[in-house]
Amino acid sequence: MFSNDKQLHVVLFDCDGTITDSLSGAMDSFLFGLDAVGAGHITPDEIKAWYGIAADKIFHKLLSDEPERAEEGFEAFLTHQRSQVHTISLHRGMDALLRKIKQAAIPMGVITGRHHADLKIMFDHFALHPLFEVVVSDDQVSKPKPSPEGLLKALNHGGWNASRAVYIGDSATDILAAHALEMPAVAVSWDAHADLDALRRAEPYALVHTAGELEQVLVDLGATLQLE
Repeated sequence: MFSNDKQLHVVLFDCDGTITDSLSGAMDSFLFGLDAVGAGHITPDEIKAWYGIAADKIFHKLLSDEPERAEEGFEAFLTHQRSQVHTISLHRGMDALLRKIKQAAIPMGVITGRHHADLKIMFDHFALHPLFEVVVSDDQVSKPKPSPEGLLKALNHGGWNASRAVYIGDSATDILAAHALEMPAVAVSWDAHADLDALRRAEPYALVHTAGELEQVLVDLGATLQLE
């Protein structure tokens, strides 16, 4: 288990709902993509049932008998993401916290359920690429969260030990993925789509409500940050 007398070596994040306020925008893009291929009858609930895997995989799940149509829908999804990326924001306080961690020379990574293509659209818009040493997207793993495969891939990239890492996310699957590696997990509650009951049931190391609270938890875990 984690002991607070040692330094935190790497901070790993989920993306949507954790760093970015982007889940509502993603739904709009799914609906646009489905409508573009004549599948506008598919409901938001049917789409949400597949959340946690990359968008291209969701289109293939929803249009399982028509792979070419699914690919066309995903391309329309990407087109909509590009046109609407300006409507997405970072969650309050996250830009400052990410840059503070970077200034402290603590490596950071992202392990996300997004496909690398739509993640790139958002990362380019917010100039996030330089902040992260490793990014693992859903199309780079064989199993989505709660499988720890993505987290393990990120740890192997830097030669980091799970006990000296932390994973921060907004869903129970994030917390369970970290648990599988005995890695401390911090749940964030600030996204409108966060399920607080599910997060609590997953038993994170901490449940935080603001970026300031997250910063304090990171310090408690051994991050050498200068608190204001």
